[in-house]
Amino acid sequence: INAVVSFIIAGMLSYHMMKDNFLKEKSLISSQRYLDSVYNTSLDAVFIIDVKNGLVTDCNTQSLALFGADSKSEMKKKKIENYFTQLSENSSELLNNALYDLAVSWKGELSCITHQGKIFAGYVSVVPLVYDGMMFKKINILDITDIRQAQAALQMAKEKAEQAVFARSRFVSNMSHELRTPLNGIIGAANILMQDNLNSEQKQYFDVLKYSSEHILWLINQVLDFSKI
Repeated sequence: INAVVSFIIAGMLSYHMMKDNFLKEKSLISSQRYLDSVYNTSLDAVFIIDVKNGLVTDCNTQSLALFGADSKSEMKKKKIENYFTQLSENSSELLNNALYDLAVSWKGELSCITHQGKIFAGYVSVVPLVYDGMMFKKINILDITDIRQAQAALQMAKEKAEQAVFARSRFVSNMSHELRTPLNGIIGAANILMQDNLNSEQKQYFDVLKYSSEHILWLINQVLDFSKI
C-alpha cells in the first residue's frame, strides 16, 4: 500500500512539474517569438558585434535587404568596418571608439556600402549590449538616402528662388533708376518753359505735362522703395 501511495504521489508530483515546465517553456517560446518579431520587423538594419574582434555575430532580416545579402551566414564573421566606406580619419577614430570601448555610445551619419558595391547614406547608432555575461555592441543602420536627396532638392530650389528674387529686385531697381533720370529732365524742362509768357491754353498743356510727369515719378519712387524692401 505504501509503495502504491508513493507511486501515485510521485506520479502526481511529476505531472505537475511537467505541466509547470511545459507552461514555462511555452511562455519562453512566446517571448522569444515576440522578440524575434520585433528584431526582424525593424526598419533599421541591426547588427550584434563582438567587441573583442569587431565581428558580426548576428543580424536581423532588414540588414540582409539593406546590404544585399542572401542569408545571415554571408553577414556573420565579417568585420563591421567592411560595411562602411569613405571614412575620414576623424570618423574612423570615432567609429573605433564606439565599437571597442564598452562605455561609449555613438550616433552619426556614415557612408555605407552593400555587397554589390552600392554606396548609400546611413544614420548609425552604436550602443553597448550585455547578454549572458558577455559584452556586445548593437549597431542600428537606417538608410537616409531619400532624406538627403530631398534636402538637396529643397536646398537647390531655395537657391534658385533666392536667385530669382535677386534678379527681379535688381531689374526693378535698375529700371526705376533709368526711368527717373529722363523724367527729372522732363519735369525740369517743363518748369523752365512755364516761366515764359504763355497763353492760357499753353499753360494748361504744361500743367498737364508737369502733373503727369510728377505723378509718374512718384509711382516709380514707390516701386523703387518696394524693391529695396
